[in-house]
Amino acid sequence: MTSQTDFGQATVKLSKEDKDGTLHERTIPIEGYTVFEVAAALNCSEQYVYDLIWTDQLAHFRIGKNSRMIRVLPEVLRSFVKEQGGADG
Repeated sequence: MTSQTDFGQATVKLSKEDKDGTLHERTIPIEGYTVFEVAAALNCSEQYVYDLIWTDQLAHFRIGKNSRMIRVLPEVLRSFVKEQGGADG
């Protein structure tokens, strides 16, 4: 289960129950922008972001095995924008 917090910062909540029934929960932050957030930052459609990812123009990672949850690291997005001439230094 993931929940969105701040822009570029999602969390995954993990729960595990001990043999004695004690429930242990922890929340793990996942740094990276969602496709929606990247599209908003680039002022483009989500489909365009997917096209960039599928054509290896924008590096990304997936969360979990066989996951559809795609994230783009902030430094990757900054580098992409810089290479496209969209930001100064």
